[in-house]
Amino acid sequence: MIQALLACVEEPEAPPATLALVLEVHAENGLLQPEAEVAMVEALSAAAGELPISFGLGPEYLAQAGAVDAAIAALGRGQGVNMHGDLTATDAESRTTELARRMLDFAPLEGARPDIVSGLCDATPTWVEASVAAGVTAGLGPVEYCQLSLDPGGAAGEAYAVAEASGCAAAGFTGCHSPAPTVGPDRQRLFPWRTESTATWTVDDGGALALVGGFEADAVDCLARASTEDCGYQSAADADADIAALGRSLRRARGRLNAGEHGTYYLTWSTNRIATTEYIEAWFAGLDALLGEGFEAEGLGEVLGR
Repeated sequence: MIQALLACVEEPEAPPATLALVLEVHAENGLLQPEAEVAMVEALSAAAGELPISFGLGPEYLAQAGAVDAAIAALGRGQGVNMHGDLTATDAESRTTELARRMLDFAPLEGARPDIVSGLCDATPTWVEASVAAGVTAGLGPVEYCQLSLDPGGAAGEAYAVAEASGCAAAGFTGCHSPAPTVGPDRQRLFPWRTESTATWTVDDGGALALVGGFEADAVDCLARASTEDCGYQSAADADADIAALGRSLRRARGRLNAGEHGTYYLTWSTNRIATTEYIEAWFAGLDALLGEGFEAEGLGEVLGR
């Protein structure tokens, strides 16, 4: 009798894997069409509504008329505001000073997080240490070019060798822009990790600086278009195609997760190309449909606080 009862007890099903989309807008091109760029930030913030997107603000953007007001409006909607880097200093002391000075630009933005920085890494051998010294707590979207900052003879030497063989030194940051690390299991890029040293930043050693990597999509646009010459945010048809491509990528990413795991899919939207209102509205309508398929949307604060 006891054996018969035990045979009827079913093992509980493992909870499904879940995946959160984290969207950051890089407002980084204030020297080109500055009025259009501020207007685009305003349009993206309004279209996102209650979605917890974040805006990484660069120094040129912040200097534009209306930029601070647009950021305040985003914060009022519950959206995030943080720093976009593209730093110029190369030695550790100057880099720390540059980051600390840039944080002061955010003083008018109560609730902003300038200690969270996209475009933080590069090929300099001390960017992690300089960032921590300046008070930076998280770096977003490291790319393959940054693997040139690793110690070629150390624990992450393979990642350095891959970037070197890919010609990243000549291609530069924008030309060697695949989400990093580009070696090892791609599922690493679906979970934030922590580092204490530039020499081994691709390795999770529990250090002071959190890193959030991208999975495979470089940016919102161009997802459905083979040539970068074709990129741009124009029609609703463009948006529909890019959202369809994003959906396929999200499903592949979720397929890398084990039962019960909660992954992070980091994606950027740059103001380097000005989007039309038609594209923006169609894109967010498509995103709503994707989120209805069981994907989630999370802000950077949630991801980094887990």
